[in-house]
Amino acid sequence: MAGQEPSDGEIRLGHNVVLTYFGQHQAQELYGESSILDTVYHAAQDMTVTKVRSLLGAFLFTGDEVDKQVQVLSGGEKSRVALAKMLVRPANLMLLDEPTNHLDITSQGVLQEAMAQYEGSIIVVSHNRTFVNSFVNKVLEIRDGRAILHEGNIDDYLAVRKGIEEEKLAGKKRKNRKKIKKKALL
Repeated sequence: MAGQEPSDGEIRLGHNVVLTYFGQHQAQELYGESSILDTVYHAAQDMTVTKVRSLLGAFLFTGDEVDKQVQVLSGGEKSRVALAKMLVRPANLMLLDEPTNHLDITSQGVLQEAMAQYEGSIIVVSHNRTFVNSFVNKVLEIRDGRAILHEGNIDDYLAVRKGIEEEKLAGKKRKNRKKIKKKALL
């Protein structure tokens, strides 16, 4: 979907859809000799240095820390810079691939809050159910070549799936009882 790897499919974005993407290896693609502030500011459109500093503060970079070179940052810090860089680009569709990799609990909380306030659409691929449950309100299930949209968060989706599986199991048990009963009559 992000156009990062070749695929057999075709992606057609809707009218006026502007996509921004964060991949799980995005942090390694940052230019190491730039400062945190320069990295995010140069990606920003129509944002003042003050607004960029404020955003970086939300991502736990305060004071002189914003002047650190990217190359000296930890993996989690680089991920936070890459996420901040993504957020300053105007977009109405955000695609996130494992955004919590390398993030500590505090940073995940900051990202959760940013996602909850984001006004566009978010497509997120994550194994971190706690993280996505806080802002997801629809789950797209792709199964057997079909796409089904479920309202609610991950817990709601799993409850629906559990009910479907329990109904299938109950149906199989009824069918087996009928077979056994039929054999007993013969």
